[in-house]
Amino acid sequence: MLHRLLFSRFFHYRYLSSVAAWREKFSQGPSLKSFIEQTVNQIQHEPTLPPYLTQNNIDDYEPFDPLKHPKRRVYFHVYGCQMNENDTDIAYTFLDKHGGYERVHNEDDADIVLLMTCSIREGAEQKIWKKLQSLGHKKRARSPYAPPFQIGVLGCMAERLKEKLIEREKIVDVVCGPDAYRSLPNLLDQTLLMSDQKGINTILSLEETYADITPLRFDTSNRRAFVSIMRGCNNMCTFCIVPFTRGRERSRPMISILDELRYLVDLGIKGSIRFATLLDQASNISSELRIRFTSPHPKDFPDDLLYIMHDRPNICKSIHLPCQSGSTRMLELMRRGYTKESYLSLVEHIRSIIPNIALSSDFIAGFCSETDDDHHDTLDVINRVRYNFIYSFPYSMREKTKAHYHLNDDISLDIKSRRHLEIHELFRHHAHLINQSYIGQIQLCLVEGPSKRSPDNEVAGRNDYNTKVIFSKQLLNSNEILQSGDYVEVRIDSATSQSLKGTPLKRTTLKDFNSLINTCC
Repeated sequence: MLHRLLFSRFFHYRYLSSVAAWREKFSQGPSLKSFIEQTVNQIQHEPTLPPYLTQNNIDDYEPFDPLKHPKRRVYFHVYGCQMNENDTDIAYTFLDKHGGYERVHNEDDADIVLLMTCSIREGAEQKIWKKLQSLGHKKRARSPYAPPFQIGVLGCMAERLKEKLIEREKIVDVVCGPDAYRSLPNLLDQTLLMSDQKGINTILSLEETYADITPLRFDTSNRRAFVSIMRGCNNMCTFCIVPFTRGRERSRPMISILDELRYLVDLGIKGSIRFATLLDQASNISSELRIRFTSPHPKDFPDDLLYIMHDRPNICKSIHLPCQSGSTRMLELMRRGYTKESYLSLVEHIRSIIPNIALSSDFIAGFCSETDDDHHDTLDVINRVRYNFIYSFPYSMREKTKAHYHLNDDISLDIKSRRHLEIHELFRHHAHLINQSYIGQIQLCLVEGPSKRSPDNEVAGRNDYNTKVIFSKQLLNSNEILQSGDYVEVRIDSATSQSLKGTPLKRTTLKDFNSLINTCC
């Protein structure tokens, strides 16, 4: 018994001595930090070389280091409405302020491709899905030794689908909603440094208007600009996704809008599109700033605006007045807030104040439960109003809308397509007659740039009615070459339903042209 006790104490003493010795040796050895640093250094200096790198250029190879390549090249694909064009400039302004980003003209030159998306119709989203698939092939084919290739989805589709975008397309790195552009630089930085992470911010705001931001203009040669005066919508039409992708209505402060307009005038902008009672002050900023506004809701149209338009020569005599349907029953289902009769009365009232007004509109073909009689009511409105231009689309149900929850999308695609075609053909008929009535007139046109069909010989511009006008880039009986931003007196020689063609007579100013018109009249 005594022998066992002595052996146990001896063994315990030897064990404690060995533990103490091990602890002393461990405290004198390399730390965990040293081990990690050594491992990282080994990884950094032993890159796996691709088969196309020969021994001759191995020594010249240097792995991509974001700290040594501060400028990342960004390309924007812009889909949808004018608001998205403005949002693109806002988003890039935050990237520029953050530093380290350069916007490029060509997607092939880009390290980052950002899609500014639209969700208003199913067809718009299908285009974006196809583009994402194409970008996915490009990303997977990218050399591991090239700068990382990032893909971001911004705007309404980002807001509507959120995480579903990344679940469906694994190649998407960043999802950023319309009210979250301030966070875009951090989202891109985060996913660059941690490639296994995704950056998502789709929080809608009750206050964000980006009022403190003057959007950076990428194409300073363009003499048109879109200036946002409000964000979101409170109307909650049953078919519309906008309140769910852009949030509740909120307006920018007037001083912010006017400051942006002054900035655009300094850049040489001569055409912009806006709407508000601030139109009065905006029109006084410069007599050479031609202003067009979009898109007023028919139930909220103030008389003040019509009289300002009538009195100010630099406010274009054209209004986009969305109707959506000519059927009162359909308008009630859509929750538009007006009837067929009240819409036609508004058109008559507008023309009583501004007789030469040009009107454009939106129409939906085949909304839920639309009958032939409802469709004929729409055709009747088009016949009576005689629009200069119409945007029409077959109805596509959008998730989250009131129609999605409470109505049935029960009109076949064939019927939708047929009704859409009938709307389009009737509009083209009236637009052709209207445009033919301009033949022989001398109109003021703002040159926007080269004609797409004949860029070497012709330019394209817009008249007061927002109709495209094509004419020679060389003035009649002169060697002078017209430039973007020039005001030109153009004699209209021919017309189609969509455009005019004319002869450029001379350069002028908006003020001089209107003085001449007033003298003649």
